[in-house]
Amino acid sequence: SKKNLGLERIKYLLELLGDEYKNMSMHIVKDLPQKSLKNLKDIVEAITKQMDELYHLYYDFNRERLSAISNAYLDVRLYKANKARMQGEYKWTKEEAEVINHLSRIGRYVKALTELRIEMEF
Repeated sequence: SKKNLGLERIKYLLELLGDEYKNMSMHIVKDLPQKSLKNLKDIVEAITKQMDELYHLYYDFNRERLSAISNAYLDVRLYKANKARMQGEYKWTKEEAEVINHLSRIGRYVKALTELRIEMEF
């Protein structure tokens, strides 16, 4: 059925999401143990907010939650440009750029999961 197919897709994307978190964690711990990533605090908080809203949206679908996820997604997409604008010509370190890559993938998975949840609702 359509609902079962949606649940299978959600399960698959959740596995990919978990794998990306694991890969990012391993990358930070093994390859970047002495590097400062404090400039990424805001983007990590935005991703965490997205994940929290997605969790609640799954069990209690409503437009306010959907809007919160969308707004958090925009925050993540615009983060790099906003940071550069606020700090002048901020240049990301190689390490920060590597972690942002992981976070961008996580954001795309959250967006895809949100879209699947919308499909299940309608």
